Amino acid sequence: LAASGHQVIELMHASEGWIQFCALEGGMLKQISKNGLLMDVNRWYGPGLLEQVKSNPLKTSLIPTAGLTFGPWTCTPQGKQIAISHRDDPSKALLLTQEGFVFVDHGSTRGLSVDSFGATKYITTDEAERLLSAA
Repeated sequence: LAASGHQVIELMHASEGWIQFCALEGGMLKQISKNGLLMDVNRWYGPGLLEQVKSNPLKTSLIPTAGLTFGPWTCTPQGKQIAISHRDDPSKALLLTQEGFVFVDHGSTRGLSVDSFGATKYITTDEAERLLSAA
């Protein structure tokens, strides 16, 4: 689990790039499939776990310049943001920002922007690419 702004993001190890996120403790957990589809999921974390993760966020200063790998995931600092990739699915990218995160599928025509309160917005791949390259 990693915190980005006010969100908690779970990178699923036994997957091909699926992530789950929750903006508020007790809030509905959302899942983004490897195809960029957004859905509600019924998985709850133990009381206090999300707040504990939020109080110890993943920061760019904690990640070596060469990146940090855990399971199939690699985190790389990009300025004040963190780029995350999945080794089995390099066509996908996730960028954690202070304002939330951006998910892009380079093999698709759309991406997903999620703000720090959990509001989601489908965006074009071009828009997502611009956000990723602005990092």
